[in-house]
Amino acid sequence: MKYILYTILLLPFRMMKLIISCFFTVIKNIFFNQYDLNKIHHMDGHEFEYFTKRLLEKNGFKHVKVSQSQGDYGIDVFACKKQVTYAIQCKRYLKPVGIKAVQEAKSGCDYYQCDVPVVFTNYVFTPAAKELAKNIHVELWDEETLYMLLKKSKLVLKPLPLYYLLISLVVTCLLGYIYYHYQQSHQLWLCLISLFFLFSIICKMIRHKKQDYLLMQDEYVIHDYQD
Repeated sequence: MKYILYTILLLPFRMMKLIISCFFTVIKNIFFNQYDLNKIHHMDGHEFEYFTKRLLEKNGFKHVKVSQSQGDYGIDVFACKKQVTYAIQCKRYLKPVGIKAVQEAKSGCDYYQCDVPVVFTNYVFTPAAKELAKNIHVELWDEETLYMLLKKSKLVLKPLPLYYLLISLVVTCLLGYIYYHYQQSHQLWLCLISLFFLFSIICKMIRHKKQDYLLMQDEYVIHDYQD
């Protein structure tokens, strides 16, 4: 009996907490960037290389190009920033990247006479790979680096669910109808706030479509890719 009474007394507070949590989740999804890392994790090797190219270009790198040769000596992407040339091996993995990638990046960088060898992955590196990279001066760009580059470029944003748009549209129309009939000032403010949310949702959906277009802009050439 005490447990039932306790539950009934706490129910309004739990409902209020749930409503507030849902409200802040909606606000975060609309006005803050949420990145679709799952989309990156499911890219194939070629897609990840060209995604890397687009990501670097959006972060101020120049002369970015993807290696088109069959024997690319372990280098997938070339880039330049502040007169420093980078030779980058891309590893779209769902397991820690080992020392082999570090060795290939170093040898490929030396072969192409670039300044900085890099291994770029969507995941993490093994302790042995980190130790070797430190000793032979290879930069390791892991999932933290990926997230940092995404924040600067605003690529691969999560799309808003369609029901956000539908609910916002219905609420805005309903509030507009109520204000039209009763002409109360607070109703006008509610209508304007709802209209602002609707406009923000539409803008974010349009921006997401543009980002998808940017990612698909390159037509990549298939070469003998060894993951």
